[in-house]
Amino acid sequence: MSSFRWCFGTLAVVTGLFSGSVTALGAEGSSSAMTRLPLVSPLTTGLNLSYYRVSLPKLDSERQLSGPALNLEVEWLPFSDLWGKPAIGTTFGYQNVMLGDRKILHVMPVGLFASYRFDYLYRQWLVPYVKGGGVANFYQSSAGGRVQSDGQWIYGGGLALSLGAVDTYSARRLDAGIGINDFQLTVEYVKSVPMSDRQTADLSHEEFRFGIRFEI
Repeated sequence: MSSFRWCFGTLAVVTGLFSGSVTALGAEGSSSAMTRLPLVSPLTTGLNLSYYRVSLPKLDSERQLSGPALNLEVEWLPFSDLWGKPAIGTTFGYQNVMLGDRKILHVMPVGLFASYRFDYLYRQWLVPYVKGGGVANFYQSSAGGRVQSDGQWIYGGGLALSLGAVDTYSARRLDAGIGINDFQLTVEYVKSVPMSDRQTADLSHEEFRFGIRFEI
């Protein structure tokens, strides 16, 4: 817990230097300093950043095509005060897949999805969630040629660990400084399948993703 407290505390102090609240942050141990912290700021947005190894077994049955990938999701939480946290969001990614002979396939998925988080308590320790939607994959080989695209359905689920629940006081300071309600570590399983059987390339895949989530 001490490492989490140091991480939250450092970020909150840096925020205080920019916002002019060094005096309030300096009185960390006093009850008066805690009362000066506002209530939790309004929750409207979720930001998810994840890393994973993508594998495309159906693109080439004779070779194991894989590579690193990053994914960014931006969620809008219009009903965060209801039972759980339903959301709609956009996803942007980049996949770097080795094709052999020093060739690389660059894949950039862009899409829309809906999600639901089984989050019923204030800074709940563990939050299961599910999501599903569709993406357009824009891809091109490093050897050149035109940019091609295909459509895929994506779905999956995961689990988030709230670091705000680990150190609630430092989390309140972070929220008071820059409006971050919570900071979470995530692990999720995601699968994608083609939207049509007539697509020129089958980029379907499934993997476990590891990432971080900010609720703002």
